[in-house]
Amino acid sequence: MTEETTSQRKSTLKRLAITTSVVLFVAGAWSIARKEGGFNLLYVGVVVLAIVFSELGRLVGSKKNAGGWGAVLGLMMGPLGILITVFIDNRPTCPQCSTRLNGTPVVCPGCHNSL
Repeated sequence: MTEETTSQRKSTLKRLAITTSVVLFVAGAWSIARKEGGFNLLYVGVVVLAIVFSELGRLVGSKKNAGGWGAVLGLMMGPLGILITVFIDNRPTCPQCSTRLNGTPVVCPGCHNSL
């Protein structure tokens, strides 16, 4: 694992932790403000889980250029969306041998054709 990937994951985990903390803080403040019945924590749990599944879907899809789809599917479908994201592959292919290319290489790793 490269340092760039590690720093990206750390950054994503920090954003996820901050987002979760903000949601819980707002829910707590709302609950205190509403003295007659309190805020239903079920709604807070649903929002937090949606954010978590969205970030997990984005992380899973980002290795195959499908981070956006992973985030949307994770948000809308939860764990099933993350599972579907595993099978999405938006990486470019070599025109000669149809090998999946990571990033933007100059030479295909499969057939050594210049791209």
